[in-house]
Amino acid sequence: MAFAIFRSPMSFFETTPAGRILNRFSSDIYRVDEVLARTFNMLFVNVARSGFTLVVISAATPVFIIIIIPLGFVYLYIQRYYLRTSRELKRLDSITRSPIYAHFQESLGGITTIRAYRQQNRFQLENEWRVDANLRAYFPSINANRWLAGRLEFIGSIIILFSAGFSVLSVTSGSSLGPGTVGLAMSYALQITQSLN
Repeated sequence: MAFAIFRSPMSFFETTPAGRILNRFSSDIYRVDEVLARTFNMLFVNVARSGFTLVVISAATPVFIIIIIPLGFVYLYIQRYYLRTSRELKRLDSITRSPIYAHFQESLGGITTIRAYRQQNRFQLENEWRVDANLRAYFPSINANRWLAGRLEFIGSIIILFSAGFSVLSVTSGSSLGPGTVGLAMSYALQITQSLN
């Protein structure tokens, strides 16, 4: 990114505010340094946990495999729908955050002039207005996240329901399924909602 910025024409700097450039640099570096490693760790742990849970439930009650396939398609559909929406909301959040940085940088650069003309209140209100505009773009992102969590918890509840139902049917039909296996399958099924989220 720095390589591209250093070789950009002057017209780029005339049309792009400095706050937007600083915002992109700071958010990208933050994501690479801190968020990326944590995200990959959570991804690998939760994929392994979910996969192991589904294997344990399927081993305990093999008929459960029939339910995994449609639930997998529903899960993927919900994820893709959420991803498109989330991507646009994050873009809006990023666009509305850039003016905050630009205004703050301009205010620091002209602090003596602002104080000389006693315009602190005007600049403070302008800053608050820009933060409010950013929060108007940020809150729908939180709502979309809660929307996804509700759907994923519903899928987890369906997994728990079918796991329990098939376990009860297996035990009542006289199969060789023991109570320890049923307990193991149910304890893992109760944890899958967290892994799906």
